[in-house]
Amino acid sequence: MLVAVYGTLKKGYGNHSVISAHKLVGSDYLRISALEDCGFPCVKFNKDSNIKLFVELYEVNTEEGMNRLDSLEWVPTLYHRLYTKTVWGKDVCVYEYTDKLNGIDYNCLEQEWENDYKRVKEITGY
Repeated sequence: MLVAVYGTLKKGYGNHSVISAHKLVGSDYLRISALEDCGFPCVKFNKDSNIKLFVELYEVNTEEGMNRLDSLEWVPTLYHRLYTKTVWGKDVCVYEYTDKLNGIDYNCLEQEWENDYKRVKEITGY
């Protein structure tokens, strides 16, 4: 199963060890309708939105791997699995926050973009 991750599960962040044993197969974007910093990124996805969030894509082919992710994300209390398509049409599973959100916290979104830009720059030298 292709799993899209954002926030603390991405490479270089605090919870990456939960998914690091699985193969990173690329990156893409998902369309979002809400994003807030609740001490961790809380996201609502919407395929019709113009606002995009960068995600890393991992191949997770074991029930144990998915169960570890479910445990970290407190499924079904805090998050649930959402099956959707990326901007480039890949079928993915992503963890969506279950509670209500008020909209886009642009400071949080800008921080996500800034961190991704820095990481890409470190990797590529550009």
